[in-house]
Amino acid sequence: MTFKEIYDRIIPLWGDRIDFSDGYIIQPERKYKNLRSVTDSEDYFYSPKLSNLWNSIEENIEEKDTYGELMVWTIYQVFHKYARERFEQDIFSFSPEEIENKIIEEHYFKNLNEEGWEDELLQYQRGVE
Repeated sequence: MTFKEIYDRIIPLWGDRIDFSDGYIIQPERKYKNLRSVTDSEDYFYSPKLSNLWNSIEENIEEKDTYGELMVWTIYQVFHKYARERFEQDIFSFSPEEIENKIIEEHYFKNLNEEGWEDELLQYQRGVE
């Protein structure tokens, strides 16, 4: 299975625009209160719209489509990171086309190297066209 085959099948499910205008930063509980007004890497970004889109796409992937399931998760991870970066710049949507395929492929390959994906990794062919 090639990256292009998997990606081309899954990316259209995300639509033309990723909207995370309802996003917000969650600051985890800390031992000591402070009055920070800026975020840091320990803070979490959450967008119900982005999470609901991810859940909806996951529901449409057949259970036996392990490559597709992992691609949905990988794209969500990459989009979530990108959304947080944009959110902190007061930008509240982006087009999936803004994300280079190479970034998604690198993250996908990293995910395939996790425990439990050995069979899929053996059949996977890297490369972005």
